[in-house]
Amino acid sequence: MIFTYFLVALCAIPYLITVLLIALFLMSLDCILHEKLFPTLYVNILGRIVRFRGGSRDVSIKYLQLACLSLTIVYLLIPMGSLRVYLDTPIDIIFIAMFLLTAQSLYIRGIKNFSPNIYQSLDDFEYSAMSRFALSFIIICSSLAFYMMSRGIPGDILSLESITAMPYWTVVGKWGAFACVSFFLLLAVTYPGRGGCRVRHYPESAPLEVYVALRACVGPAVAVAMFAPWNPAMSLGLNRVAMYSFDYAFFWLKVAIIQLFIFPAIRTVYSLVENKLPENLRFAAPLSLALIGAAGLYVDFIMLN
Repeated sequence: MIFTYFLVALCAIPYLITVLLIALFLMSLDCILHEKLFPTLYVNILGRIVRFRGGSRDVSIKYLQLACLSLTIVYLLIPMGSLRVYLDTPIDIIFIAMFLLTAQSLYIRGIKNFSPNIYQSLDDFEYSAMSRFALSFIIICSSLAFYMMSRGIPGDILSLESITAMPYWTVVGKWGAFACVSFFLLLAVTYPGRGGCRVRHYPESAPLEVYVALRACVGPAVAVAMFAPWNPAMSLGLNRVAMYSFDYAFFWLKVAIIQLFIFPAIRTVYSLVENKLPENLRFAAPLSLALIGAAGLYVDFIMLN
């Protein structure tokens, strides 16, 4: 039994390295597309990671490394393409939320010890970035779990894989589809992205860059798994390794499109609206999207029964 767990942990290493390389590559593309940075950024980041040896800020580095570890575990709980989730549990929604919040706490502690100047310059969004996203994730999954249970859809109601196994617009009516759109917009306006400029342009800490890259991908990855789970390999006649590989690559292509183009466009429009609202009402848009989504699913259930 112990050897089995050891083998599972050992096999997770190349899987997570692949996820990390993709996340760093997408972060580099994001920098190139939206900030016109030098095209060799990806190579430079990898070089800093390879050369990383820690340093005088050992406490902060450990916090940031643990934050990265917490985020990588989240990716083991997200179904990617035709692959089953690497860590299959009946309550992985709870684990995802828990590891997101743990990563946020460790990240803030790491930043505080790593650079007091950056810590003091963080805005309110940065302090609560992962908490806002985790709360949105819980609201969405809870609403979908209630709908699953009410409609008798099979699967574990607290499992993300059960939620992603059946595209919801194949079983919902127009109100349910409207709810899915609201939830997708909620993920877009609450996902943390790459954070503030002070954080994203501070290249002295490799763990910090790794954390920012992994954090920027987690929202789009969850959005793809929940709302765009199409896997075309079987329709193309592929099977076995070819099927899993093609669908895995297609999953990350969808993540790239959402992360680089769709979410930034939504966030731009949202920022224009948010800036016109009073300070004490800036939470109103995410809250409204959450309420609209939950209400849409409830109305859809009433209409179809």
